[in-house]
Formats: sequence, C-alpha cells, structure tokens
Amino acid sequence: MNKKIIITLILSTLLAASLSSTFALATEIKNESAGSSISLVTSEISLDATPKIDAPLAPSETKTIDITVKFKLNLGDLAERLFFNRRIGRLLIFGPGYILRLKGNPKAIVNLSIVECPDWCTATIEPNTMSLEIDNTFKEAKAKLTLVINSKTAQAFELKKVRIKAEFKGLGGIKESSNETSLSIRPAYIPKIAYDFQNEINITSTNETTIPINITNNGNGETLVKVEIENISENWNITIDQENVTIPINETRQVKLTTTPTRDFKNAAIKIKLTTKSTYSDTDIEEKYLKEETTSFSITLINTQPSEELPLFGILVIGIVIIILISLVAMILVRKKKQQ
Repeated sequence: MNKKIIITLILSTLLAASLSSTFALATEIKNESAGSSISLVTSEISLDATPKIDAPLAPSETKTIDITVKFKLNLGDLAERLFFNRRIGRLLIFGPGYILRLKGNPKAIVNLSIVECPDWCTATIEPNTMSLEIDNTFKEAKAKLTLVINSKTAQAFELKKVRIKAEFKGLGGIKESSNETSLSIRPAYIPKIAYDFQNEINITSTNETTIPINITNNGNGETLVKVEIENISENWNITIDQENVTIPINETRQVKLTTTPTRDFKNAAIKIKLTTKSTYSDTDIEEKYLKEETTSFSITLINTQPSEELPLFGILVIGIVIIILISLVAMILVRKKKQQ
C-alpha cells in the first residue's frame, strides 16, 4: 500500500478521535451549565472572615481580620478527565489564547472589594487582587481586612456591617462568579466629661448658699453621672438637687449644691465625686463595656463674716464696774467690822 495513503488514514483516524473527544467534552460541559449560551463551565467562590468581632472596637483602634478566599470549577467526572489530561479540553475551556501559552494553566483572578462600610469606619483589604489555581477542588488564598474606627464620628454601640465581595470576572469558557460575607461591628463607649465650677466661694456663716456645677458630656454616648459629696462637715447641711443626671452627647446639665455652714467655721473644702457610666441597656452588651469611671474635685468655702469680738470700750466698762463692785463690798465689810 502506498505510504501516502497509509499516512493519510492514520491522520484521519487521529483527527476523528480528537473531534469525538472534543464533542463529548463540549456536550457534558454544556449540559452542566444549562441556561448559559456563552460560558461552558461554572465556577464557585467561597469567602470567609475570621475571627468574628465580638467586642466593641475602641475609637482609633486598628483591628485586623483574616480573609480566606477559595475558588474552584464545577466539573463532572468526564469533563475533569478531559480537562486535566487533554490539551484540547483546556483549549475549549480557556479559549484560543491558551494556544500561545507554552506551559501551565492560566490563573483565576479574584478581586476583593468593600461594598458596604459605615462612615465612621475605614476599611481596607490587602491584597485586593489574588491569583488562584484553576481546579475542580477548592484552592485558597489569604488576605487581611483592616478596620479603623473614627474617634470623632463614631457613636457608642451603634451596630453596623462591613460587607466584603469577592468577584471572578470569567475566563474563556469559565463563567463569572462572586460571593459576599459581612462582619458586624460597633464602636466602644468612651466616657469623657468636663465640669465647670467656681474653685473658691465666699460665704457667710449660717446663711444658705447655692453652688452651681455645670457638667458637659464630651464622650461618644449618652452618659449617666452620679454626684456624691465625699466629706460632709459636722453640723453642716448640704443637699444636691440631682444626685443622678443623664446627659446626651455634646450637651450640658447643671447640678446645684445647697449648703448652710456652722457659725464658727473659717475655711472649708467640699470634695465632690462624679461617677460616669453609659446608659446603653441592651442585653447584647456586657456590663464591663459600659465603663463606670470616677473623678473628684474640691470647692473651697471662705467665711467672709468677721468674728464677733468684744470692743475695747466694753471691756473697760466691765472692768470699772467690777472694780466698783469690789470696792463697795470691801467698804460694807469694813463698816460692819467697826460697828462690832
């Protein structure tokens, strides 16, 4: 038989076998991806953020979360064998551009992005683009999510979400895919109060005096302030018009102390203690995060009423009267003695 004829028969057989395999691969892939007229193979992305955030985040605190991204193709048994073992299968999935590659398979490019974040938080992902091996089992890569809470705008315990998206835009005959995950975050309570009062107050003994104290809430949450007097002098009458006062953010409330001192006091100091605590009451926040804190200050009271001292003239008059009385008694005694 002519050699040319033999070679032609062999090439025809090989071509027929290749076309048969290609047709079988295309048929299975198209059956698996029914409903898509463009892509032949579906893909899947898994996205996970660990650990979850349980505790409120302090303003200006940096929190880092590990992000795990997984990617795979959804291939059946026949498609898997043809994909891994035959170049024609890879060509069908990846497209004509694969012919130019000398070795290895192209990578799946997965992009990460922040699609939702509260305005009081800054969220970044590094890296935000990753290359994953294309396989019919999950291949994974790691990224890090960094969260920073803005100390000026974050309100204590405001529950919000940070939502992250992973997206694969498709490649050749591989269909695009995406997935999302979210983290619940909330700012911690930061107590911060300012108080304004007169350090020294002139008063008169036995007269009632009212002392105003202005308390301002400069923290990031509504605050309950408990007002206490730590050193009440004996025989003094001191009262507080509000022992517990609730102060919203950036507002001021006034507390009044009323005191009546004893007659003989000179200078005295009243020591006052303020205890602050968040008013947040939901059961999902532990007591320790309400942050009870105390601060103290003193107010000095000065008696401006002069002491009631006896005048010199009065002392002289009393002395003269005493001398006269003594002289009269002495004269009476002398006369009685002479008469005897």
